[in-house]
Amino acid sequence: MPDFLSIRNTLIGTTAFFLLATIILQATHTSPNCSYNLKGGSSLGCEGEFPATVCEGPAYGLGKNYQTQAGTVDVEISCPWKIRTLVISYASAFLLIIFLILTGLNKRMKFSVLLVVFRVLSVIGLITSGFFMIYDIITGYEFYLNQKWADFSFTQVIYIGTVVFTGLTLVSTLVLSVFGTGTSDKIDEDLSADLRASYLMQT
Repeated sequence: MPDFLSIRNTLIGTTAFFLLATIILQATHTSPNCSYNLKGGSSLGCEGEFPATVCEGPAYGLGKNYQTQAGTVDVEISCPWKIRTLVISYASAFLLIIFLILTGLNKRMKFSVLLVVFRVLSVIGLITSGFFMIYDIITGYEFYLNQKWADFSFTQVIYIGTVVFTGLTLVSTLVLSVFGTGTSDKIDEDLSADLRASYLMQT
């Protein structure tokens, strides 16, 4: 089997994809982001559209729309994760990137001890960041309910999606930990041997 199609490389690519999606989603919610869009017109600043305390709670978005003489206005604001959650998430992503690099190089250069260390740290980091993300989502929802902002729409879809991708990254990392080392080499060798044997029988 070609090396780039090995079980190890497939799992590394899958894990890296989920990790990249998680990082992108987190990066877009590191600070309050507000948009004021006039349909058929331009995007403007949206100062004064929301209460001053709007982002005292984490991990949610608010929106509203109304009519003006110039047209329909859509206003949206997204409130970021807590700093603690972001720090833990980026730290775990950094550890996981190192783990993926070491796993990819391990076939030629043995990093047994380092693999174990970064594997454990990556898994702990992902579990911890996922826990704090869920905690932020719950905290943000409770904060919104207490404020009773009836005129605003409320959403946490993007934040829940981030938790889902963090979970997928964790699962993929665990699978890579099991099948991305010596076991995958053995499976790849067996598959290659079976393919060669099948080819010889056909010829």
